[in-house]
Amino acid sequence: MFRNIYITIIGLAVLLTGISVFTGCGGGGTDGDSTPPEISCPANITVECGGSTEPSSTGTATATDNSDPSPNITYTDVSSSGQIERTWRATDNSGNFSECTQIIIIEDTTSPEVICPADTTVEVGSSDPENTGFATAADACDDSPEIDYSDVEAGDQITRTWTAEDEAGNTAECVQTITLTDYDVRENLDLGWDYFTQSNYSEAIDKFNEVLD
Repeated sequence: MFRNIYITIIGLAVLLTGISVFTGCGGGGTDGDSTPPEISCPANITVECGGSTEPSSTGTATATDNSDPSPNITYTDVSSSGQIERTWRATDNSGNFSECTQIIIIEDTTSPEVICPADTTVEVGSSDPENTGFATAADACDDSPEIDYSDVEAGDQITRTWTAEDEAGNTAECVQTITLTDYDVRENLDLGWDYFTQSNYSEAIDKFNEVLD
């Protein structure tokens, strides 16, 4: 009788031990968990160049796991021209992991900031930027925006328009005014000095007045 009771108790202990082993999270891992977490990526997003690409601005992945209530979530970035490929990974406390990918597009729609040199007065023939100054420009994405200028000359004044353009084709302009000294109306009428030594003064005066107007 005691022998039967002893065998029964031993059998129950084995049975209970068996139950304890197989009520884990599955088989295959050292702790019985071989199931990776389920991960969900934030949506793909477009960010203005210069804006934040941190997860606080672009979104964070979430994950659930059959054993670990708080899987560890990390990410790595691979940057290329115009976009970031962000790979999110969720890892549970058994080392199982799963990944998903988020695409962050970098868009540049903002024009550079261009600053003109100050208006200035120079002698005729000295209006090159080496004498009158160069514009400067800054851009959120392009470290070296292209800077160019065009001139419109009227009388003793040059209106110089400076243009800055970034890699995305966005442009900005500013205007510099250059005043010329020693301006000789006769030279700019294309009449020549001899014209004023002749007897057609009235016509010369009319052309002179046209320039002044």
